[in-house]
Amino acid sequence: MQAWEHLTDIRSLADELDEVRFAARNPSCVLVSLEIGAGLLAPTDANRGPGTMRHLRQSNDAYLPSVLRYTTLERRESERGSVWLSIGRTSDNDVVVNDYAVSRRHARFRRVSGAGFVIEDVGSVNGTALDGEWLKPNEQNRLRSGQSLRFGRLGFTFLEPKDFHVFLVTLVPLG
Repeated sequence: MQAWEHLTDIRSLADELDEVRFAARNPSCVLVSLEIGAGLLAPTDANRGPGTMRHLRQSNDAYLPSVLRYTTLERRESERGSVWLSIGRTSDNDVVVNDYAVSRRHARFRRVSGAGFVIEDVGSVNGTALDGEWLKPNEQNRLRSGQSLRFGRLGFTFLEPKDFHVFLVTLVPLG
């Protein structure tokens, strides 16, 4: 299971290295997530897809701060022989997204020789979207660096190492 790290933890390294050296030192693709600090959410209905959650925020509730985080797309040590990298809510996934709108086994990634990555929703309850389009369950879709992903209610950006470097060095300075 990969940990979700604050972008501030790797930003200084990106500032010190050019994109080629950065990519050599950090060869894995990443998912970047903006955790919006807007309070609790609740399901609105049993439908899958957009609009299935609503905020339980009262007008006098304060917003929590938003945080940019990232995680590398690497298989767990015990799963090194597998061609798929799993994402889901439980700790037996390669990438864990701790949110009730994400299924225990939500989606999976696979590197395809010469074509980058593919992603597949594995029949999740709240769905997986690629650039705003909901994926059909159990159907493989090509994934390119810079594309947006959504697992349940949460949004991510998929980045290859060189693009992750560009993303980090072009961010407004993080305090």
